[in-house]
Amino acid sequence: MSESKDAVLRFYEAAASGDPDALAATVHEDFRAEAPPMLPWGGVTEGRDAVIARILPQLAANLNLETLKIASIYGEGEKVFVTITAETLRGEPVMLGEDWTLRDGRPASVRVYWFDPRPITDALTN
Repeated sequence: MSESKDAVLRFYEAAASGDPDALAATVHEDFRAEAPPMLPWGGVTEGRDAVIARILPQLAANLNLETLKIASIYGEGEKVFVTITAETLRGEPVMLGEDWTLRDGRPASVRVYWFDPRPITDALTN
């Protein structure tokens, strides 16, 4: 596996551990995350601490993180793309892609693409 892919996988491992300090160590201070605006954590979030404080609790409140599986990972150099499957807390399957940009061997940004966000958005309205 490439160093780029390993760097992104370290992010997922740290996120799964639930340790915010371990997660913070995997990314740049100016880390940037962008997600579809219809999601509770959607839009652009700037800064490592803001991403951890704003997005991770929302993910845990909407997804069964134990079901998160990396379906594929591609990339070299500064770009990595990951496809992920998971289930909502209601057991509905979701699929997403994440487009990562690395700088100096660590994630600097991620843009998230949801195949079908309705399982999440429907749960918010019910």
